[in-house]
Amino acid sequence: MKEKIKAYFGDGKKFGVNIEYLEEEYERFTAGSILPYKGKIKEDFAVLMGDQITDIDLNKMMEFHKKNKGIATIALKRKTYKWEYGIAELKGNLVLG
Repeated sequence: MKEKIKAYFGDGKKFGVNIEYLEEEYERFTAGSILPYKGKIKEDFAVLMGDQITDIDLNKMMEFHKKNKGIATIALKRKTYKWEYGIAELKGNLVLG
């Protein structure tokens, strides 16, 4: 699947963005995956999981992030059923845990 994603999106130029790919030797999960870029990232960026389908407006999300001067912004969706993982406790717009 990764080959198809890379073939379609390439370096992102045809979409007006810059895309870099990091292939992990072992799963580091989200935070661990971006650590190798810690000194390289100089501006706001988005991390998207390859196994998610969403219609979120990323421009609005980035506007929200900048307006609130967050160190991180997470897109969440309220569900009526419970999952064993992916649960977020909120207080307003603040994620508590």
